[in-house]
Amino acid sequence: MTVLPMQTRVPMRAQKQFTRADWLVPLLLILFSLVPVIAGGLRLTELITGVEIMGNGERFHADPLPVVLHIISASAYTMLGAFQFSKGIRQAAPGSHRIAGRVLVLAGFVAAGTGIWMVQVYPHAPEGSAFLGPARMVFASATFVALYLGLRAILRHDVTRHRAWMIRAYAIFIGAGTQVFITIPYLILFGEPDRVTGDVLLIGGWLINIAVAEWIIRARPFGKRRMAAA
Repeated sequence: MTVLPMQTRVPMRAQKQFTRADWLVPLLLILFSLVPVIAGGLRLTELITGVEIMGNGERFHADPLPVVLHIISASAYTMLGAFQFSKGIRQAAPGSHRIAGRVLVLAGFVAAGTGIWMVQVYPHAPEGSAFLGPARMVFASATFVALYLGLRAILRHDVTRHRAWMIRAYAIFIGAGTQVFITIPYLILFGEPDRVTGDVLLIGGWLINIAVAEWIIRARPFGKRRMAAA
């Protein structure tokens, strides 16, 4: 009697099943980014058609390229970058995470660089106070530095510092979204703010995001062994 060898079943690699938590962080970040992205789209429409939609756009018409590059790169950075902070998506597609990271670093540098250029070259908006321009310069420069340090960290295979600096950079980028969420309640409660108060609200959006970013970095320390497996 011939005994046939038993066939060995090779288990197939289980596919990652995304949970609600895997999508929650990206969706919340996109929600915060949605208003400034829409505003950027309206500004682009204004520049292309010549029809004034948002106001104060005449200062961009003589040299529209920097603001066009800024809007496109910043929108791409905030929208695509939201998915970089999902652990489940990161683990399921590490190759896509790395490719997206390269695109995002480039987009971030363009957005920060054009932001610095716009502050230095374009006339300041008439409704802003004297310290809004310098504040924008500081935050745009801080974003550029954070992106550079994050890039340098990952090139050195220091994932812990890489993620910390990228969290900081992204937090500053979506500051415009937080500005909307704190300005609307002020308008409802107190009406139109004066120049200084309006600028304080804008700067407050950036400062709130930076504080939240630092809390996240320190409240959930990234161990090197854990990070290397991500």
